[in-house]
Amino acid sequence: MARAIPAQVVSANHLIEGDAIWFTGTGWCRSIAKAQVAETPEDAQVLLAQAQSGAEAARAVSLYLAEVAITPNGPRPTHFREIYRVRSHKTHPQLHEVS
Repeated sequence: MARAIPAQVVSANHLIEGDAIWFTGTGWCRSIAKAQVAETPEDAQVLLAQAQSGAEAARAVSLYLAEVAITPNGPRPTHFREIYRVRSHKTHPQLHEVS
């Protein structure tokens, strides 16, 4: 049986604060629950290109695609690195939009 292609989100770091941030499709946020999800490899590449085009203005650095599971509460990270970044003390749930 072929392995299912995992859904992906664009993850990055905020240049000034160092916080983990995720691309929403129109901007950046500190909540992975609001991240835009790509469900195919082609959509993931388009999403990454969109994120890269506005990354400098948003001070987003080190962009990459991160695998997620789709849940009723939004995307959930599947790799330990992303799980740590979501739970990190630098990721504040009350902060959402990135300036």
